[in-house]
Amino acid sequence: MASLLIFVFVNILLAQGEIILTNYSAGLKNSPLFSIVRNSGSKSLYVGGRNVLLQLDSDLNLIASVTKGPKRYAFSCEPESDCPNGSLQPNDIKVLGISERKDKLLACGTANQGLCTLHSFTNISNFVRVGGTKTGYLVGSKESAIMVNSKTSDNGSIDFLYVFHQYDERNHAFSPPAMSLRQLVRDQQSFTMDYVHEVNHISTISALGISDSYFMSFVGYFKHKNYLYIVTNQHMSTKQDTIFRPRIGRICYGPSRDTLFHTYIEIELQCKSEDWLYDKVTTISFDGEKLYIAAVMLQPGTASTANTSRGSALCSAYLTNIDKFFRQAVYACFNQQPDAQLLPWTIRDRKCEKALLDSHGLNWDELCYLRRNDGIQGLKPLPMDLITTIDSQVTVIRANGNNALTVGDEDGYIRKVTEKEYLKFQLSKFPIGPQMEVDEDGNEFILAGDQVFKVPRSCMFYTDCGSCVSSEDPLVCGWCQTTKQCTMETECTNWTRDICQPVIEKVSPEAGPLEGGTTLQIYSKMFAKELPEDDLQIKVGDIQCKLFNQGMFRVTCITPPGKGNQPIKMRMTDSDSYKIRPYKISGETEYHLPFQYKNPQVTKFEPTRGPQAGGTIITIEGKNLDIGSHVKVTAAGIDCELYPRRTTNNITCITKEWDAKLGRKKRVASRARGSGSIEITIDSVVRSSNEKFFFLPDPHVKSISPGRSIVSGGIPITVQGTNLDASVSPLMSATHGNNDLNLTTECVVKPGGEEMVCPSLNVAGKIEVKQYETVHVYFLFDNNKIPADHRKSENSFPFLMELNLKIEQQKPEISPVEVEAKHSH
Repeated sequence: MASLLIFVFVNILLAQGEIILTNYSAGLKNSPLFSIVRNSGSKSLYVGGRNVLLQLDSDLNLIASVTKGPKRYAFSCEPESDCPNGSLQPNDIKVLGISERKDKLLACGTANQGLCTLHSFTNISNFVRVGGTKTGYLVGSKESAIMVNSKTSDNGSIDFLYVFHQYDERNHAFSPPAMSLRQLVRDQQSFTMDYVHEVNHISTISALGISDSYFMSFVGYFKHKNYLYIVTNQHMSTKQDTIFRPRIGRICYGPSRDTLFHTYIEIELQCKSEDWLYDKVTTISFDGEKLYIAAVMLQPGTASTANTSRGSALCSAYLTNIDKFFRQAVYACFNQQPDAQLLPWTIRDRKCEKALLDSHGLNWDELCYLRRNDGIQGLKPLPMDLITTIDSQVTVIRANGNNALTVGDEDGYIRKVTEKEYLKFQLSKFPIGPQMEVDEDGNEFILAGDQVFKVPRSCMFYTDCGSCVSSEDPLVCGWCQTTKQCTMETECTNWTRDICQPVIEKVSPEAGPLEGGTTLQIYSKMFAKELPEDDLQIKVGDIQCKLFNQGMFRVTCITPPGKGNQPIKMRMTDSDSYKIRPYKISGETEYHLPFQYKNPQVTKFEPTRGPQAGGTIITIEGKNLDIGSHVKVTAAGIDCELYPRRTTNNITCITKEWDAKLGRKKRVASRARGSGSIEITIDSVVRSSNEKFFFLPDPHVKSISPGRSIVSGGIPITVQGTNLDASVSPLMSATHGNNDLNLTTECVVKPGGEEMVCPSLNVAGKIEVKQYETVHVYFLFDNNKIPADHRKSENSFPFLMELNLKIEQQKPEISPVEVEAKHSH
């Protein structure tokens, strides 16, 4: 109902900033929206979605809505049946048509075998169901379907409709032909739709039928002069059921010219990028001179699964060239040449008949009345011109004239393209819908998920001066210095395309110490060359930030001392323009975030000791530890290598090996090789801890006892040696053969560092133990392995794992293992 439908403004985030677009949301239960048409007289928009039909005004205000589903459905159910044995399925309103003759909207869904309803233009809540006989009133398909209003006839009460319908596995009794001409007739208060041949009692079918096994989907159509063009994806031939090709077909347009599809001709469209053939068309558009298509590459052997790694290709062809290939196909068929044949996919099996036909004097109007060689397929593909490739699957395109295209894709992006892409922004997180409309002012109405967007014909999508004046937009956008917006020249009295004020895009870092000395990096696409000091000045607060490096898109300066939050200001003058920046710079700017002066502090750290070999991970706590451009940490004068991530309260580093030449702090513990405070240097400022860190001699393991354990582990193992307390949390681990068991247990060190106790490892599931199995034990002291090469016999601690739980009864007796381990650092 209308109360559930939401009208909102949506913020669209661009690379340069943010804009606001008018948007209407139908609710996720009605997503996706499939179809949209516009009544140029009333300016109303009609939108078909999942189980809903909407009527909106030109500002996307809701006028009326009609719930169309879900409905019970099965492929075997009669069209007008309630289908009690069917499953509840959505009714997708994919086909909409305008009948100006009847002042009605024709809407066809996927339920009830594709039944249609006729709705009042002024209020779609007033509607009637369209009836008929056999399959002549069924339009919608769960696959693809297209309906085209034909030219008006002399009979003012009849609408002629071309219907293109893809087979969707339904019961044959309810399956219309692939292509047909229908007429919509009003009889008092009811409306009926039937095939033209049935109403006029013509014996020949006014449709082209295809076999169920032949794949044909319908992508889009356009009308030009006296012809109707339809683009399809088909099997390449009736004999090649795993290869598919796009084709364009043409028919003489209008019921007075061809009611029987005699004049239908088709040729293959070939869209290639380098040697890659894009063999499925996803959408088309026509601008009066050129056909534009978007195509994807199919996965081999499939009719619909795209190779996503290749994205989409945009290709074009002049209509004059397309008609030239049609003419060649007709001439080849009438002369029984190999470049043409009669349609192989129709129910009829025929061959081209030879007849006199002058290719140069061929009158296309006369061809519309020929009754020989009807239904021709040209076998010579039409090579199209590649415009560009896009790294996503294109869902909709619209030609805007002057070779400009609006392109929507499955990732929710809208692109503007000429020979190359000149604008891109994400309109929605949902795929862009398969149809769009445009009004007289160039506003585009675009579908995405459950939403309709109104996208104006405007320069507003360029939200800063640089992107505005350097854009290649056909609108010829420039910067309005009065309103500080990107506009067309007619929309502004103080407009320019060759000069901009400077812009700071990014500053790093955003904070530094009170004493200054921070290397401040300022990024802007406006930096194109080194400028003299008079032409480029940067200040933090009111004090100069001393420049020392200028490069492409970035300059660097050293911050002065300061307090609190200070603005970052830049004054710049550059009277030259360049290829990378085709405009001049003059003026001042201020970055949107201030530079923050803060006082870093160290409050504590842990652990307070580690082996002289290094490898101890030290966690330092404090305040404002994430500021500045350059950070260095030392432990007792020895470098401590920083982990990449810093937070405002935490820094982590890992100690390097202690060296007597580097460690100059006074030794304050009897066994310490060296000791001293933790020092953090941020830019030019040093902060120290009150506590000291001690480098202890590397640990030495002499013996372990007992030398055996049960498989499930947990037996206390006594380890003897020296300096075992060099690490706060030593670990025991082991290998079996050449494989590390990747198991550890934490050891507890007794005072003095000469003894520690480690629970034995639980190796259940890691190794198979039948009765006894030997593993080799080693120890980790802050990432230092002791013994370093524990598999060598002279360094080895062999350890026996036993299956029986009562280890005191096991044989043979094993004495404690004593090995003088040779350690390596």
